[in-house]
Amino acid sequence: MENLPASINMKLNATYKGLITGFMMVLISTYFGVKHDLANPLMFATFVIYIVGVMWTLLSFSLTTGNDGKFMTLFGEGFKCFVIVTLLMVIFWWIYLKLNPQEIEQGIEAGKKMMQQQGNYTPAEIEAQAIEKRKHALTVLISFNVLKYLILGTLITIFGTLLIPKRKKN
Repeated sequence: MENLPASINMKLNATYKGLITGFMMVLISTYFGVKHDLANPLMFATFVIYIVGVMWTLLSFSLTTGNDGKFMTLFGEGFKCFVIVTLLMVIFWWIYLKLNPQEIEQGIEAGKKMMQQQGNYTPAEIEAQAIEKRKHALTVLISFNVLKYLILGTLITIFGTLLIPKRKKN
């Protein structure tokens, strides 16, 4: 066993667990993205993987000697995991939207139809708003994803940290 390379003997820390979790989420998102079926309810599997990945990080760390039983220590491990997941998912969405501008265009067209149905806007106003949305769509969507994954990661980590039994001090 001592002849194994260091990379094989390496423990999986929170960062590596975040990478594994994030790459699994990217794979699922890529699968549905290729099918142009991002509205599929099965896309929620990415969130299940997110929850499982953060909980895996918290539970495994709670069993180590590095866990002093304090909330912030355990939360810090979850934070390391969900920040990596957030980074990977934001990179995925940026690449996906750059390669598939029709996704943004479909949203803009749906907004134009809704504005036409309301009857409160002139065609010139509708087109002006569509042009403005095109300018800012990528930034808005990426910002939304950053917030979504950070908030969800924070909530998972807080609840996970509270659910894990506290380690008794020696």
